[in-house]
Amino acid sequence: MNRKLAFLIVALGLAALACSELVVTNPSPQSATIRVSLPDGSVNAITLPSTQSASWVSFEGGPYTIEVLPYEEYVSVLRNLSDSIVQAIVDDRVTSSGDVLQAVRLMGEIRGRIEQLVSGGASCEGVLPYSEFELYGGPIDPAVETITVSLNYDTATNRWSCN
Repeated sequence: MNRKLAFLIVALGLAALACSELVVTNPSPQSATIRVSLPDGSVNAITLPSTQSASWVSFEGGPYTIEVLPYEEYVSVLRNLSDSIVQAIVDDRVTSSGDVLQAVRLMGEIRGRIEQLVSGGASCEGVLPYSEFELYGGPIDPAVETITVSLNYDTATNRWSCN
């Protein structure tokens, strides 16, 4: 009986050691705000500075998701600028037809840039490995398996991608 109990304690201890590490790197020149969803249901959001990395450990295998979110402060500034142009037109501060056309063109450019920023985020999915204990209920390798995802920012298109 004591032998079975000792085996069970050792097996559970090794199962606790079986885990995966998810590392997200940002080699790009831009900071990235990311949201990471892990197999255990936890969700984490952080701003990852340029050339930095962050890691999470999961004791469960399964799907994970990484989302790059738009830089909200910049989007907010652009929205405020667009609203100011609209208000200037409404308040008759922009009076000539040439100025109105220029204001409308500028608003279109600003709104296009906002759409580009908001849609320019990336979403990556993958699977953290299941431990042998999770799969078979048997012997496990207590080594940590590391999955690395790299964020990339394309300055020509202002879009994020990940691999």
